[in-house]
Amino acid sequence: IDRITDQADIDDILRTPFSSVISDATYPVGGLLHPRVYGTFPRVLESYVRERHVLILSEAVHKMTRLPADRLGLVQKGRIQPGADADLCLFDPAAIHERDTWQNPEQTAAGMDYVFVSGVPAIAEGQYTGERKGKVLERAAFPAAKTLCVTKTALPAYNGGSKGGPAMNEIGKNIRFLRQQR
Repeated sequence: IDRITDQADIDDILRTPFSSVISDATYPVGGLLHPRVYGTFPRVLESYVRERHVLILSEAVHKMTRLPADRLGLVQKGRIQPGADADLCLFDPAAIHERDTWQNPEQTAAGMDYVFVSGVPAIAEGQYTGERKGKVLERAAFPAAKTLCVTKTALPAYNGGSKGGPAMNEIGKNIRFLRQQR
């Protein structure tokens, strides 16, 4: 499990208008999952919106839906409009709670009342319905990227005790630049 970023850096990155919220957590070959496999989006809603006020709810929802869908060219996703896929999550922001932990990461969040995938309820009244209407999405052609995208895998071999290398220095420069723009 990598822990490579300072909390202030995460806050600054989240505040930028071009940053999307995604989960780059993956399923490991062995050992425990990273808690963000299950908890990325509940964490944003609970911690960064409700508790710490880093984002407002509409910004967070946009960063988790429309913004990444547009970047990936998924014109049927991330929006509520005629002709779009009917993928909707209905929840009380005060009830969202991340339950995953480092010791027990495979925990779904509390507080998601309804989840519709292609218009079919996958969660109703907080309970799984057994419906599985999701599908693998084909990525459309990417528009020319003009923003810095950083993932853990893009960094040089980094172990938690190191300060990284040239890539980490470049990330630090970009974060300092973003802070100066505020």
